Amino acid sequence: MEWNPRNFIQADEAVGTAGYRVHPSNGHGDRLTTMRWMAAPGHAIGSTESAAERFAAGSPHRLVFAPASAAIVALVGLFIIALFAALYVARAFVFPIALAMQLALLLSPAVRALRRRLGVPGPAGAALVVLGLLAAVGAGFYLLAGPMGTWMGKLPESFRLIEYRIRDVRKPVEVVRQAVDEVERITDGDPASKPLPVVAVKTRNVTEILLGATHTLLAGIGLTVLALYFLLGWGNLCLRRLIRVLPTLTNKKRAVEIARATERQVSAYLLTITLINALLGAALGSAVWLLGVPNPALWGAMAFVLNFLPYLGPLTGVVVLAVVALVTFPGLGQALLVPAAYFLLHSVETNIITPLVLVRRLTLNPLVLFFWLSLWFWLWGIAGALLAVPMLQTVKIFCDNIPQLARAGQFLAR
Repeated sequence: MEWNPRNFIQADEAVGTAGYRVHPSNGHGDRLTTMRWMAAPGHAIGSTESAAERFAAGSPHRLVFAPASAAIVALVGLFIIALFAALYVARAFVFPIALAMQLALLLSPAVRALRRRLGVPGPAGAALVVLGLLAAVGAGFYLLAGPMGTWMGKLPESFRLIEYRIRDVRKPVEVVRQAVDEVERITDGDPASKPLPVVAVKTRNVTEILLGATHTLLAGIGLTVLALYFLLGWGNLCLRRLIRVLPTLTNKKRAVEIARATERQVSAYLLTITLINALLGAALGSAVWLLGVPNPALWGAMAFVLNFLPYLGPLTGVVVLAVVALVTFPGLGQALLVPAAYFLLHSVETNIITPLVLVRRLTLNPLVLFFWLSLWFWLWGIAGALLAVPMLQTVKIFCDNIPQLARAGQFLAR
């Protein structure tokens, strides 16, 4: 007979293996036999018993089978749940680090160029690049803060004007609403005879909300800037330490090739997407300027930022420009030209320019992108959604450069 072991865990202070005695003639199992070791203090006793004897009537012993694959799946599931919970709870810390990592991949070629061509050391080159980035972003906010504040101040008046402009569209809706209210009044009786519940809502002061949001924003910006500086100035140090601990020269070369190829491809992708979005913003700003919309630079900058957010970003831009056009122009037809121009330019960018500029292997699976975007929007809100696509593209490029993960990279591709 042949002995085939099977792993199991016994629930009463014993562990061991279980198996079947198989007849060589017919190949069928005879009976289940177990071998166990009692975990008693100071000594261990081994014994062999059949399954029929162990599960006799009145026997308190029971066997709990736990395959190794089920245990691995359970552990992986618990790890994923714990990881998502940690990302959600620590989003104020993790998001600035993730943003700094993406910016470091985008700006690392500039630091490397300063070191190779001008002999600028890594920390000094990182400081110059970070200061240049802060100057560009600060100049943009300074130029756009005035128009943005003006439009934010006009929001209440703008909504009233829009409500007046679309009064013809609202008339059928008002008729239906009045009919529904009349049916509810007849069904529920006279609402004036019923006492109204008193609800006390405790709200925070507006000043407290603004101060809390400002503190969180400033802390996030400071952490992002510091993390970006250290990643740009000393990012190669981690790679050198990793290469030093690898056992063979082949592994060291392979690690360097993978790191450099991933960094080069991610940098090229981020730079290309940034330039495409900037081109779209410039085109939209020129279009709304020709149509007579005030502050065209503000709407071009809005299109530049929102184009990093697939699906939801362009839709938000169309709605915002529709509101601006309804407030600006007296005629409905002229007002509709502005969101139509945005939609047309975005369609050309998405269906023609981006596929021509980016190679096919750098495009993403739309279904995977949708679920990935939804996940990070749920975890980190709008900020997470803006960062979701660069992170997914980074993961895909990393998988493409690892032979063992090539299938995962193919799954993420379009």
